[in-house]
Parts: sequence; structure tokens; C-alpha cells
Amino acid sequence: MPDGNNTLETTDKLVVQKTTDYTIASSLSFGDTQFKFDKDGASSHNGKIRLVSTAAPDYDCIVLFSTRINPGKWDGAECNAK
Repeated sequence: MPDGNNTLETTDKLVVQKTTDYTIASSLSFGDTQFKFDKDGASSHNGKIRLVSTAAPDYDCIVLFSTRINPGKWDGAECNAK
């Protein structure tokens, strides 16, 4: 977690590191592979994040906008926000 200077550095404190049972697929603006939320909850990128699973959950993806996030359901090509 960055210490307030908006740059993740080796001296910053790692709060959580978690391995998931499912693949996390992302489609972020500018081809980036990482995103962050600032202290006000704004996202650094617009895009989509989804969990790739054989289960059928009600929500399995998130649509990111700079000022909001919407949970959704993946239809095979898009994350449809609910």
C-alpha cells in the first residue's frame, strides 16, 4: 500500500497478499495490468475485472469507472453491470 506519495515502493507496507482459487482476468484501459484505488475510492483505470470459474455465481465481474464500481455478470464477452 503506497504511503501517500501515490507510488508503490519496496519500503511501503504490504497489507494483504492473497492467492485465489480462480483466475482473475482484467481488461483495463491503456492495456495496463494493475489498478489502484486512492484514499477517496477513485479507481486509477476504467475497465473490467472478472473471476474465471466453472461455478455460476450471481456476480462474477466488476466494471471499473474512475468514480464508481459496478458488480456484474459475465456473458462470455462483456461484464453486464447489475
